[in-house]
Amino acid sequence: MSTLPVPLTSLIGRDRELAWVLEALAQPDVRLLTLTGPGGTGKTRLSTQVIAEAGERYSDGIVFVSLGSVIEHSMVMAAIARALDVRESSEQSLGDAVTSYLQDRHTLLVLDNFEHVVDAATVVSDLMLACPLLDVLVTSRIALHIRGEREYPLSPLPLPDPGEYHSVESLEQNSAVTLFVERARALNPRFELDESNGEAIALICTRLDGLPLAIELAAARTRMLPPPAILGRLERRFSLLTGGARDLPDRQQTLRNAVAWSYDLLTDDEQKLYRRLSIFRGGWTIEGAEHVAGTPLTGEVEIDVFEGLSALIDHNIVRPEDQHDEPRFTMLETIREYGFERLEEAGEAAEAGERHAGYYARLAEQAETDLTGANQQLWLERLEGEHNNLRLALTWSLADPARTELGMQIATRIWRFWSWHGHLREGRQWFQQLLDRANEPGVDVLPLLLAKALNAAGVLDLVVGNLDQSAELHEQCLELARELADQEHIAKSLGNLGVVAHKLGRYDDATKWTEEVLALARERDDQWTMSLALHNLGVNLFALSEWDQAAERSQESLALSKRLGNESNVAKALMNLTQIAILQGVDVQAEELVGESLERSRQLGNKLDIADGLWFQAEIARRRDDLDAALSLFRESLKLFHEQGALDSVSRALEGLGQVACHRGAPLTATRLLGAAETLRERTKSPLLPPYRADHESAVASLRSFLDDDDFDAAWSAGAGLPLEDALQLAATDSAEAIVEIPQLQAGTAERSAEPPDAAERWGITPREMDVIELLVEGRTNQEIADQLFITRRTATTHVSNILNKLGLDSRTAIVAWAVREGVA
Repeated sequence: MSTLPVPLTSLIGRDRELAWVLEALAQPDVRLLTLTGPGGTGKTRLSTQVIAEAGERYSDGIVFVSLGSVIEHSMVMAAIARALDVRESSEQSLGDAVTSYLQDRHTLLVLDNFEHVVDAATVVSDLMLACPLLDVLVTSRIALHIRGEREYPLSPLPLPDPGEYHSVESLEQNSAVTLFVERARALNPRFELDESNGEAIALICTRLDGLPLAIELAAARTRMLPPPAILGRLERRFSLLTGGARDLPDRQQTLRNAVAWSYDLLTDDEQKLYRRLSIFRGGWTIEGAEHVAGTPLTGEVEIDVFEGLSALIDHNIVRPEDQHDEPRFTMLETIREYGFERLEEAGEAAEAGERHAGYYARLAEQAETDLTGANQQLWLERLEGEHNNLRLALTWSLADPARTELGMQIATRIWRFWSWHGHLREGRQWFQQLLDRANEPGVDVLPLLLAKALNAAGVLDLVVGNLDQSAELHEQCLELARELADQEHIAKSLGNLGVVAHKLGRYDDATKWTEEVLALARERDDQWTMSLALHNLGVNLFALSEWDQAAERSQESLALSKRLGNESNVAKALMNLTQIAILQGVDVQAEELVGESLERSRQLGNKLDIADGLWFQAEIARRRDDLDAALSLFRESLKLFHEQGALDSVSRALEGLGQVACHRGAPLTATRLLGAAETLRERTKSPLLPPYRADHESAVASLRSFLDDDDFDAAWSAGAGLPLEDALQLAATDSAEAIVEIPQLQAGTAERSAEPPDAAERWGITPREMDVIELLVEGRTNQEIADQLFITRRTATTHVSNILNKLGLDSRTAIVAWAVREGVA
């Protein structure tokens, strides 16, 4: 009988799998159980633990047969015979002798590493038919596909959640991290998981796909390198992860050998398909595989992609993903990287890259139309699934100036996905690279395509609050569109310049340009642009406190957007109706409207609109004096706004939290938060909307009345001077202040007219700056201006400086003279 393998290391992270296998083998109808999985998942190690724990179940023992060194399938029976110490004779063949020996024995036969001799599967089935008390446990990278087989696919180890902060305590609960630490500790007893190396170890395990073999090989490198250094070298994982234990088979001594063993078992066509599929990032569809990997090169026979995929799935090289609609497939990154190496060695990488980029350019073309129609949600989800492939196609296009136009086509077709699905900063970076490349000598891009790129880049800048950059891009787009007599992009540019003006507080400019866009859209029967323009008009009219007209335009936008299937704009129109209802005091209606808006935004995955919806829910809760709910919702919206880089909206959330702190009785915290919000509004040049100013000024008045001047000024200055990250930390942390009762006062200053004078419009003077100018005309000092407007002296000084810069003047006296001359004060 064979000597059974004795586990020399602890089995980590496989308790559930071990229990399942032991329970399955105890079932009378399970006589053949095959553990399958990619190389390095620990199939052999799991089988040895089964042997250690199942021995007493089999009255006639367990037989372990290692097939790793068996060259041909015809030699499998001989290997089993050697393990049983059975020999052929003149009366019996070797197969008959083995059958005779096992026929009446209650035995578990363990056949390890069956994948390369899978043609011997009939040997197993014949033995099982002839030996009714025999159970068989097989480890293999491919199933045997014979009757009675129960397959158990062994997955890699679970990994720490990506993108989350991991404490040492949470990492200690993760089996992949535990395996790394235990194997490192076997080499160095002083090795510990701690704050200095925890994140690096988690990332190493993630980059290695949770493959136990790869993790153990990486842990072995801790003899020379600390975990952060190992992580930095994983770009060359196959050269780094070598040096496995000498008593292991060759295929387990290096990561490359483990994957190469699987590659060598494939047919030529299967190897070719594997290589070409490695060009994909993050998975692919059958259609994508057929276009990129299935089309033959010159002189080749066409590959049957469907059958090839089936074979690669059998070999545990390709993994099907759970999908509700179109099936997708993927590879572990370690397996994909090996395939890509072979693709480059075969000289096929250049053509595969070209096919891949071409396919995704066509996919983006399909997406462009549906992103502005009834299939928005479906295409947003599809593009999210293909995002890594789109990134690869864009990277490929930027590698050669001659490919710039292809990259720009992709970007201009999917920019709405970037905007709505929370990839704003990334999308802006792609456009920056493409526009920079388009400006290089000798690079030709069609003018209309360039106009599309300028418009898209400008919108992304607009959404994240880069207003100067956005205005510049839209002005360039407008100039180019007028040269081309392109009415569509003339309308888009004017519309977006109107949104910029709105964010800058120039509501009359915004309204004027938006009405012009609406007229152009109606002339062209461009209903999509009409729905956007109607929404923007509603927003502008709200800012001007023309609430009845604002509601009317938003209702028109809502109805048209619903007809068009423009779910994104439906959500936005509902939000404008929400804020109108809030300011009119109709809380129940506001709650219903924002609830519907949030539901639609969540279905689309539009993170900025989700953040906006949460902000409005927080505002409703604040006005109802449900301060705990308001605090939680404002913080949630703040987190999302910051993640998306929308700094003008970050200031809104800080403002809301400051007002909550004021009502809760934390005066110093409230003052710091309001000071931080004011600084951020000045930085982004986005003033508070006029309808919300009364609440702000009431909070400031209440705090000024409660605190003495020095304490208020110190707290405001401290908040105003906070770096953004510190302001966010202040907002996220519960106040340690002793809670006091702050009398809530109404602001003492009257609201100024929402319509600025003509001269102020021409010079871009904001309503707040007009307040400052009026006080300068009265001869007030900066401190007196600060006291009157409930701001700090520093903020008042900044306003005066901004006015001087806008008017091109050099003194306070000159400002007064200008105001008198223009009749604005």
